[in-house]
Amino acid sequence: MFNDEIEILELRLRYLMNSVDFFVIAESEFNFSGQLKPIYSTSIIEKLQIPEEKIIRVKYKFTPQELELLSLSRGKYELEKIARNSLLQVIRNLEEEDHVMVSDVDEIPTREQLSDALKSTEVTSLLTPLHYGKMNWLSPDGHDWNTVKVGYAKFFKNVDLNIFKYERFKIIRRSPGGHYSDQFRTLEEVLIKAKNSSHSEFNQEKDFQRSIFEYAQAYRVNHFGRFFRRGMGLIKNIKPGSLNDIQLLALENGIFEFDYSKSDQPILKRLIASYRVSKSWSTGIPPAEISHVSVVETVTALLEWAHSYMMTKRRKILDRLGLL
Repeated sequence: MFNDEIEILELRLRYLMNSVDFFVIAESEFNFSGQLKPIYSTSIIEKLQIPEEKIIRVKYKFTPQELELLSLSRGKYELEKIARNSLLQVIRNLEEEDHVMVSDVDEIPTREQLSDALKSTEVTSLLTPLHYGKMNWLSPDGHDWNTVKVGYAKFFKNVDLNIFKYERFKIIRRSPGGHYSDQFRTLEEVLIKAKNSSHSEFNQEKDFQRSIFEYAQAYRVNHFGRFFRRGMGLIKNIKPGSLNDIQLLALENGIFEFDYSKSDQPILKRLIASYRVSKSWSTGIPPAEISHVSVVETVTALLEWAHSYMMTKRRKILDRLGLL
């Protein structure tokens, strides 16, 4: 499924070109805000000179009734769900034992993972940890992201893909790929993303967004406010020697940015900054103006982080023992 993430589509096509028989790209002339847009995938396909037989297009349209969903608080997510299920138009016409990989455009597994998945006779999930902002910035709150699904077409034909992507199957963790979400170079790119994507809760007044973004960047924390999730909004920097094949291809072709610098702020100040960013989105107050830090909320977040960490360790052990 593709909205307007042009560079990530280019990276995906380049990386998986020789690993799949064909790509199925679902794209609409409307973005998830209901606004008209070009069919962006055409320019990338032409740029990479991909043969027509390698591409299957699903050009879906939102009906007037579906566009009315935008009046709801989570209306953009409803449009995204419609877009994702449009892939079923192709899947239902495949042979029962044709292999299918279903994911959003920014969820890219490695070739090694895909090779392992194709050896299984069951549906598998592929681990693609969340990378935020820069190609080498890892966001701990999405460390166990595994919504990429691979299996025979027969397993996908009669499901709601929006539910199926979150169902639990055996996870292939070897040589993980990445969920390269919200890659940006400038504040303007962040503003466009917030306006066009399904994350309408972040589409706020421009100066307010600017105050949050600049504050978050100064402390190297997630500007979406992830204090109350695993990792508490802190960003982990991946070193050059630890990049995977996808990141190396992006680096080679100048796709997105890499930033290996570290924050010069102490960990405690970064945690407080992350707390303030999170509270800004819920209160409408710029982060620098939030002076009070709730001890109760902070301790609760730490306990939830510890619990999440232990449960993840438990799942990994059980998964390796074949007990999940």
